[in-house]
Amino acid sequence: STNTNPNPIPKTTSTLTTHAQYTIFTFARSGQEQTFAKLDHGTLIHEASHALLSAVLERTDLPRWFDEGVATYYGHWDLRVRPNFNIAYRSTRTPYQKHFSDHCRENGSAEISLAELLSVRTWNPDKMGTEAIHHYATAESFINFLMSNKEYHPLFEKVWTALLRREPLNQIFTDDMMHVVETAWHKHLDLVAK
Repeated sequence: STNTNPNPIPKTTSTLTTHAQYTIFTFARSGQEQTFAKLDHGTLIHEASHALLSAVLERTDLPRWFDEGVATYYGHWDLRVRPNFNIAYRSTRTPYQKHFSDHCRENGSAEISLAELLSVRTWNPDKMGTEAIHHYATAESFINFLMSNKEYHPLFEKVWTALLRREPLNQIFTDDMMHVVETAWHKHLDLVAK
C-alpha cells in the first residue's frame, strides 16, 4: 500500500517546485529480505506502481481491479530489459499463470466473470489465501488482456481517460460491451492457459 501526501503531483510555479513524497510499504518474507539487495523486487515494483497510478491519475480511490491489476501486471516486469521483451515473456514469469492453468483444468475453461471482477469490494478477504490469489490473478489477466490485445488496448485507454476525468466506468462497461469484452477475454485466457 502507499501513503501519499495530500498533493501527490508536483506543482510548478515560476520559482518553486513541490515534489511528491511517498512511503512504500512492502512485506519481507524472511530475515534475508529485510536488506534491499535481497528484497523481492517484484513486490517493490508492484507497490511503486500503486504510488505512480495515484500520482498520475491524481486520485487514491481507483477501482481495486484496475489498481491491483496494473500493479500486478508491472510487478512481474524485468526493468533491465525492453518493454517488448517483457510483453513477450511475461507469462513465463507471472505466478498467477499456474492459478489460471489449474482453474481451466478444474472447470474446463478459463471462464471468469468480468462483472464479478469489476464489483469486488473486499480484495484480500482471506489474508492472501485462495480467494485473494483469485482476485489478483483475475485482475492481472484482465489487464494483460487489455494491454496485449491490439483490438482491446483502446478500451484500456478509455478506462484510463475516464479515471483521469473522474467519469463513471459504467458508461464504458455497458451490458453489451461487458458481454463482448468478456467473450474475447475468455478466448484470450483459454489460449494463455494452454
